[in-house]
Amino acid sequence: RLSPSFTGLPSNFQPAVSYWHKNPASPNSLGIVGLWDANGNAYFSTNGLDFTVWSRQNKVDSGLPSNFNPVVGYYVGFPGAETIILWDSLRSIYAWNYQTQKFVLISSGINPNPPAPGQLPGNFIPTIGYWHNMGGDGGRITLFDSIKLYVGNSNGYFTQYLPSNFDLPPGSPKVGYYYQFSNGQKGVQLWYDINSQGKLYKLNPSTNKFELTSVSNMPSTAPTSGYFDKINNRIVLFYGSTA
Repeated sequence: RLSPSFTGLPSNFQPAVSYWHKNPASPNSLGIVGLWDANGNAYFSTNGLDFTVWSRQNKVDSGLPSNFNPVVGYYVGFPGAETIILWDSLRSIYAWNYQTQKFVLISSGINPNPPAPGQLPGNFIPTIGYWHNMGGDGGRITLFDSIKLYVGNSNGYFTQYLPSNFDLPPGSPKVGYYYQFSNGQKGVQLWYDINSQGKLYKLNPSTNKFELTSVSNMPSTAPTSGYFDKINNRIVLFYGSTA
């Protein structure tokens, strides 16, 4: 059951992709929350509470195919290069242009050729992705698959790591996000499903490694989707259709 504070979402709605984003040219805007289900149906909210469906025609008008179905989506906050990145399961990648208010195709599928130095492999498809600015230097993009992860800077240069490089368990997190509360507190949280138990890891900025953190008053399993809602200054976690 959805939290009573949400309206406009279908009964038993379960997001597969969720994110907050903000147009840098609209300083008075608090941003928008976007939620996509596993069938490519999208809903957006300007207050984080009341959602409106995005029609197939809306998708086409925005530059996306009418049947586009993202599996990973995240906001990127590099200063002067803010965007939303959406990946589908065939490695079609779209980036949002805030000036034209349209998505631009930046990758059209699997590329078997070896990548150039610092570029993502042409067959890499992430299971989760997020941007963070923990270092206050413009930020980083982090992309996981089931074996490894890539960390990229604002110049588009990615470096490959193993989870163990950051004291993380093997495999991919179920959910990952960056948060920055209005009081200045910020962090990165990763949720793992380990032996059917939800485990939370938080980034320690002083070591640039993650630490297992205890949680209370939460379901025993890992969330299925989650994001930081900067509009309402809160982290939202979905457990199936329950938020």
